[in-house]
Amino acid sequence: MTLPNLDPIIRMLVFGVSLLAAISGALLLATWFSLVIWTFHDIRTRSNDVFAQLMAALLVAVLFVPGALLYTLLRPAETLGAVRERRLLEDALRPEEPEPEPMCPACKQPVQQRWMVCPHCGYQVRTPCLQCGELMEVDWLTCAYCGQLAGERQPAVVMLPIAGHVPLAYTLPIDRVALATPHGNGNGNGNGNGNGNGNGIIARRDESQTPI
Repeated sequence: MTLPNLDPIIRMLVFGVSLLAAISGALLLATWFSLVIWTFHDIRTRSNDVFAQLMAALLVAVLFVPGALLYTLLRPAETLGAVRERRLLEDALRPEEPEPEPMCPACKQPVQQRWMVCPHCGYQVRTPCLQCGELMEVDWLTCAYCGQLAGERQPAVVMLPIAGHVPLAYTLPIDRVALATPHGNGNGNGNGNGNGNGNGIIARRDESQTPI
């Protein structure tokens, strides 16, 4: 009795196993490559650190599926876009802080935006523009409303109590208004100054200062 020739069957089995191995290897390689590309793309959406991006891709490239599982456990929880949207939402919901109230640089009392002279101490906190009339801060070199150079400041009218007498209104340039201590003693020197105690603001009066 002769045995059948099994060579063709063996060749077909070997060919089938080889083909299946090739297809499995190709699928495995495609899966590995896809996981590496996905990991690199995903970490770029979650971190701007180049070192972290390379390490994540290298982890998946070396460990394959375990590396991909480990990456999903260690990766940042939020993407950069989600973090940006959350911060924008938090900024939108955060109550606006009130602007600080303007203070007089001399007596540190609050002054309103449209006040030219501090009513507490008489210090000129703003000066009107000679061209448009808008109030400017005393340290401005140019009017922010019309662009006019500040130039010579327009004098302010200030009520000053002088040494216990009735307060008089003087037209004083800004550089002539001086703060004095709340109380002081003065001795006569022959120039018309006498002894006296006074509270309030004392201004150096010259010939250009005329009562109103």
